[in-house]
Amino acid sequence: MKYMLSIFALLIGTLGVFGEHDNAPKPEKIHFVTEIQKAPEYYAIQRGLWAEVLEKEPKNGDAWFNYYLSSRYARMFKSAENVDLKQLAKDVWDAIPNSFEAHFIQSWTIGWTDEAEEHLENAYKAAPDRYETYRDMARNALLKGNKGEAKKFTDKLLESGKASKALLAWNYNLLQSVEEDAILITYGDNDTYPLWSLQLSKRVQPNVKVLNIHLLSIRDYNKSVFSELGLPVFTDWCENPEILQTSLVEHITKHSKRPVHISITTRPETRKTVKDNLYLTGLTYKYAPKNFDNIAQIKNNFEQKFLMDYIKVKLGKDISQGIVDELNMSYVPSLMLLYKHYKESENSSKAAETKALILQIGEDADRLSTVKKYFTTTNSDIRIYPKLNIKKIEKQFEKVGEALWASSSELSIQEYDLFLMDLVKNRDYDQLTISKTEKTDWIALLPAEYQQLSKDVIFKNGHPDDANMPIQNISHEAAIAYCDWLTKVYNNSNYRKKKFQHVIFRLPTEQEWTKAARAGHDETPYPWGGAYARNIKGCYLANFNVTKEDDSCKEKLTANDGGFFTVAIASYFPNDLDCYNMSGNVAEMVQQKGIAKGGSWEDTPNDCQIGSTKNYTKPSPAVGFRVFMEVVQYKNK
Repeated sequence: MKYMLSIFALLIGTLGVFGEHDNAPKPEKIHFVTEIQKAPEYYAIQRGLWAEVLEKEPKNGDAWFNYYLSSRYARMFKSAENVDLKQLAKDVWDAIPNSFEAHFIQSWTIGWTDEAEEHLENAYKAAPDRYETYRDMARNALLKGNKGEAKKFTDKLLESGKASKALLAWNYNLLQSVEEDAILITYGDNDTYPLWSLQLSKRVQPNVKVLNIHLLSIRDYNKSVFSELGLPVFTDWCENPEILQTSLVEHITKHSKRPVHISITTRPETRKTVKDNLYLTGLTYKYAPKNFDNIAQIKNNFEQKFLMDYIKVKLGKDISQGIVDELNMSYVPSLMLLYKHYKESENSSKAAETKALILQIGEDADRLSTVKKYFTTTNSDIRIYPKLNIKKIEKQFEKVGEALWASSSELSIQEYDLFLMDLVKNRDYDQLTISKTEKTDWIALLPAEYQQLSKDVIFKNGHPDDANMPIQNISHEAAIAYCDWLTKVYNNSNYRKKKFQHVIFRLPTEQEWTKAARAGHDETPYPWGGAYARNIKGCYLANFNVTKEDDSCKEKLTANDGGFFTVAIASYFPNDLDCYNMSGNVAEMVQQKGIAKGGSWEDTPNDCQIGSTKNYTKPSPAVGFRVFMEVVQYKNK
């Protein structure tokens, strides 16, 4: 309990604020993130609440189980720091040894070892009616080639009623996307475990060989399954999982005599070396060395094989509905091809039906505005290089050095949407997957005491998803892809008055960004050349997090600095280089992945100084980017 007591001491101050409110959060059952996923802050709060329960009931197995899961997910989503899961597992064992919870938590914490497998089996024996062990028990049996034992646990899982019916429906269609003797390469939990349940317990496509790309990194299993499939021994082992997975896909597609399909849920990088031979078939890419009519197969799948009623009519209360709504977006690339086919063949009723389905999928996933944009470009001619306003693009750049220019503002959502729309036109679905924006639950990011405010108050100065707000919640790879695309657009433009013959749009180095931010001022902490975050009148000079600042302003909640979240890209006064928001608003990516400069709306003024660095590991609503332009060749020179 020593570890528990120290954690509780850190959390009790935060939790105390909720005790004064009737609607204070209460400890809740923590579900696996494969069942339902909450905001990162939820897990941090629940972790504290379950810690409070354990202080009073140190032998409460249910509390330990929920405390472990909330701690694990708080660590995973980086909403809590210094979570030592190994020490936590030890504390559980010391408190309730040989219990279901203690064995299960040990099995999850230890990893892929015989000891972990033994703990899992003991957890099952301790509580054979608890569904939490069934998937892992089925997996371990399949890894050993014991289908009968695996079926025992997929049967138990389905009988428990804990398997999401909507998730099973999506996986049914995934299986229907492939031939009956095919190999199907999958990526995660939700496109693998339900497949096994359908194959073993329901006899759906039982001859399809499902290969999870992560499980293939287990050498003994890899050797066994490749031998079963008649594939050569895999020898290109390496420590980098991304490179390893790419090599595994290449090995399978090169040597398999069976048809090979790759789930659309796999990462584009995993299939990048074979992408020229991949064709959409519904929810998979089929590997085909020669061209084939994939539109006919997509049409047959949607018209004859797929079960789509679960989208049109919800299957009752389903805890995983949010996850399935996101997964359903993976139908959209194939449905767009089918929609175009129906339009070209003048089958207006089928085209309308398909469009309605796409719009419903978009609405369910809270992506309706994005999906609607696809239809504004569907009937247009495909243009690899769209005609943008070159004069306007040039006008927004300010000179930083001899051949280096910086955009006067962070890239806007409107500008980024032009890029996404062009990808749709060119049916570049792999790049769309890389470049997609992640959905943000903005209200959930607010402190609990502000979440009840009206939207008119919260979004007083505009919604973060408005067109003139900075793009955010995208990957580093997406920012690079946008810059590469803009480079091609500009260099291939025949606009006769453009200033430059050849340029490179890109992310800046950290040094280049700093030079643009300083705008000629040496060693000043802020871009406006001053040492303070406010002017002489006490007004904040950028979009910071000032909710914890001592302040005498009358409008404390709404905005001593202009907004709770992002504000328009041309807000506040620019620096002496005429660049806006070099401090605050969104932290700006640089060439080095994982580093962003200038701080953001969620950072304090002190963390938004020129020298400040914000680290990120995945798309964040607090991280965007500013485009820099390197001039390679001036026009007529």
